[in-house]
Amino acid sequence: VPHVVQATGVVITAKCDREQRVLRLTNEHLVYTGRGLKAAKDVTELDQVFADMDEKKPCRVVSVQSEKSPQKYFGLNCISSDVLAQGIKASTFGKLHNVPSFWM
Repeated sequence: VPHVVQATGVVITAKCDREQRVLRLTNEHLVYTGRGLKAAKDVTELDQVFADMDEKKPCRVVSVQSEKSPQKYFGLNCISSDVLAQGIKASTFGKLHNVPSFWM
């Protein structure tokens, strides 16, 4: 079930082997990193993200750029709380809450 959110966000660019992947997210959207789940706005070039659900294919974060103005982001309500968005493992949750974080 898709829904549209208008917000400011970030563009995360990661290098996965020889392939570059670009992911646009709201600031609060959760991304799986080598240091655990992080809000997209808190991801830095010191982080690694993952190109697979098992977190065995690390990708090096090349850049994290803030969007200059509010953008439209499309959210999905999925059966699973984990997805590969643009080939990067992310959560379908936009904020870290105690109950969803326990569940994940």
